[in-house]
Amino acid sequence: ELKHFIERIYVVYNDKEIITEKDLFNELTCFSINEDELEDKISPFRISEYEIIKSTLAKTNNDILKASEILRISRSTLYRKIKKYNLIS
Repeated sequence: ELKHFIERIYVVYNDKEIITEKDLFNELTCFSINEDELEDKISPFRISEYEIIKSTLAKTNNDILKASEILRISRSTLYRKIKKYNLIS
């Protein structure tokens, strides 16, 4: 899980020169689930997922196999998410 978290941080914050403690905290709290805040958390998670997939596809020149390996998800899952977020025309 730590390895996946670090990979996620790299993808999400790759344009920043320095990743701050606040950045890490924001990513960690994104995964904490509180019944009262669940709806507030779902939308940011989807936005993060979208950004991670979009960034990974850009880095791999839309190579689905490479992107799925980097993201550690199956190609079929990646295709579904690409379709869901309308990432590739």
